[in-house]
Amino acid sequence: MKSKIKYLLILLMTSLGAFGQKINCNKINAIVIKRVPFEIMTAVDVPCDDFEKAFSDKLEIIILRDSLAINKCIYLLSNLELRDSTIYPNIDTRAKIEIYSPKDTLTICLNQFLTIKEGVKYKTSKDLINFVVSVK
Repeated sequence: MKSKIKYLLILLMTSLGAFGQKINCNKINAIVIKRVPFEIMTAVDVPCDDFEKAFSDKLEIIILRDSLAINKCIYLLSNLELRDSTIYPNIDTRAKIEIYSPKDTLTICLNQFLTIKEGVKYKTSKDLINFVVSVK
């Protein structure tokens, strides 16, 4: 019973945020998380589009199909704080989240400071980092 209540609360919270309104959690087929250790150092910033190529030998791919994990991911993405884009003009990508629904795919890139979704920059939360790092 507690897990069902928790699921319903997460679903309700995700529907309240702007991101949650755009993505209907019930219509997500899967979320794919591509990640490398956040502490990896590179000589240059790794843009989102070059992430897979830059880290092809270190890339770990996780596929989420469980509704609770999907809802938690959407909840965390829905509650990010806007970031001044002049402070961090570029992203040095360490993880990529791809949300697959019947209509389209939404790609989100992040590092320990910055998350970019739909061209908008947000402060990466510790909770989101912990989720991306620990999810199996």
